[in-house]
Amino acid sequence: MRSSIFVAGLLTLAAVACSSPADESETSSDAIVAGVDAASAKLDAVGIVVAYNGEEAGAFCTATLIASDLVLTSKSCVAHQNASGASETFLSKGKVAFRIGPDLRAPKREIQAKELYQCALNAGGSAGCDVAIYRLAEPVTDIAPITPAKTSVPKSLVGQ
Repeated sequence: MRSSIFVAGLLTLAAVACSSPADESETSSDAIVAGVDAASAKLDAVGIVVAYNGEEAGAFCTATLIASDLVLTSKSCVAHQNASGASETFLSKGKVAFRIGPDLRAPKREIQAKELYQCALNAGGSAGCDVAIYRLAEPVTDIAPITPAKTSVPKSLVGQ
């Protein structure tokens, strides 16, 4: 009898553990980043860059406002290989913009990029250089930029 109760308990536990997740109406949308509500204006310097394919926003990557008109992102987020295999920047193909706010689909504001700066392909040593900066078409004056660190990461921490 005890073993039957034990087995029934295990089966019940397994059924609960394997059940589908709660639907979104039952989950919390609260998000905290470093002790700050993720929707807070304090985090607006971190947003995304989007590359447009016609009128549709396509590729996107995290980006950080580092000056009133400069956005830092990954070099791998600014170009792709075209049909002939050559590298082509998204900005050369059309519109690229910086979206402010925590929601990709409903940004607080969007500012178009007008120039792209990227390091040379072979810059950065064996690890390469995965850094690019977009200059915005207009300055962002109501958001404090995030100042990049002026020290490098010790090689012992790379990849950790």
